[in-house]
Amino acid sequence: MSIRVLRFMIGFIALVNVNNIYAVEYELEADNLLKLEISDSGPTRINLKDEKINDIFMYPQNVSEVVVHESGFLFIAPREEGNKVYLTVIGEHKTIPICSVMTLIQKN
Repeated sequence: MSIRVLRFMIGFIALVNVNNIYAVEYELEADNLLKLEISDSGPTRINLKDEKINDIFMYPQNVSEVVVHESGFLFIAPREEGNKVYLTVIGEHKTIPICSVMTLIQKN
């Protein structure tokens, strides 16, 4: 599996109404940043297709609450409005360098 062929499953969870859940799949290319919008009213779930997330690197660190769950899902909840978060996600397979940079922007 190549970095260029990785697909991300993005799940957006709204706390106001549990029925308003949908998922979007993105294809990531190694030389492009993926620009995502995260929920402003609750957590956003991110996971790699056929891959478990083991670790992340985030900059700046104080803008949002980020938790890597033991199931391999990444949960992000904003602390402040209108800030950008640059996130590098590292997958489980050590032989394949699964490092992808994503830009997360809070919805208005």
